[in-house]
Amino acid sequence: MDRMREDTVHHEAMDTHTSPVSRFALGLVCGAAIGAALGLLLAPKTGEDMRHQLSDSAQRAKRRATDAYSNATEAVHGAVARGRKAVEAGKQAFVDARRANRPERPTGVAIS
Repeated sequence: MDRMREDTVHHEAMDTHTSPVSRFALGLVCGAAIGAALGLLLAPKTGEDMRHQLSDSAQRAKRRATDAYSNATEAVHGAVARGRKAVEAGKQAFVDARRANRPERPTGVAIS
């Protein structure tokens, strides 16, 4: 494989490290944080009301981030488990095909 093709393959492999689920979760968390900050800046409130609202917003954002992380983690673990099963099935299919295509040897005959 030439160097340019290797770089392309390596770059494509690096892109697969961030799943669409994790990218979505990150976008969701960032969007929620930006929305909460803008809402707080544009709404006139007393200091105490603002602190309560900030605290509530932070707790909601933390809960959403935790949920998104859990969902992404479950998705990744599921993909890894399916990948492992596929590899094992492929190995078994290879072994089965190899055995099926192996010529039978007569018994009692020594092969040198």
